[in-house]
Amino acid sequence: SGDELSWRKDGQGDWKRGRYNAWQTVPGVFLFGHVLEGSENHDGHIVVADFESGKATCYNGYLNTPYIANEAGCRTMFGRLVADGVPDPGEERHGFTREMLGRAITYNYSPGLTSMHLYATPKTTSWIIFTPAGAGGLQWAGSGAQVKIRDGLYFLYWIEEACNGTLGTILINMRTMHDAGIGYHCGTDGLSMSQVGALCRHAGQFDVERFFEDIV
Repeated sequence: SGDELSWRKDGQGDWKRGRYNAWQTVPGVFLFGHVLEGSENHDGHIVVADFESGKATCYNGYLNTPYIANEAGCRTMFGRLVADGVPDPGEERHGFTREMLGRAITYNYSPGLTSMHLYATPKTTSWIIFTPAGAGGLQWAGSGAQVKIRDGLYFLYWIEEACNGTLGTILINMRTMHDAGIGYHCGTDGLSMSQVGALCRHAGQFDVERFFEDIV
């Protein structure tokens, strides 16, 4: 329905019901997320589904990492959609990209938080939170990923490791400079998934590609 889905793990067992949130960011591309309630590691799935290509990518958030029990981990899973009227992509899948490499993007969230993310390597995200006066504040970095969905449309995540247990995911449209995302967070009030969205600005790009020329 508009906010409820049915799921089962690996196609086995009885169907279970769960609530989800979803947004259509561009025609034919949806971002949706839900928690697999009752799963051992409290898994959450944040999925981008492209109904025009038949491809889908899932960021699988989970707890009980080897490091901190209430800290989020993430797996990236590439798949396909199976439904009437949806093209079969065959063996093709979305894939990791370097098109975001070195870019600095500012995200302005309501009611006033501004953060700048730097995609310094293919597998990390660095960020700085600006103070209310506009000065740069605390700086942090963590593991992440950059997946290309379509030209100008990228699915990104970052993990706030040893910090506050958050897996942040966003689907950013570089043409409209707007994003939609889902936060998977384990804090003092327990596990939650919440909407993320911001107005974005391109803040420049560092020439870091040369450091990764020999890395496949």
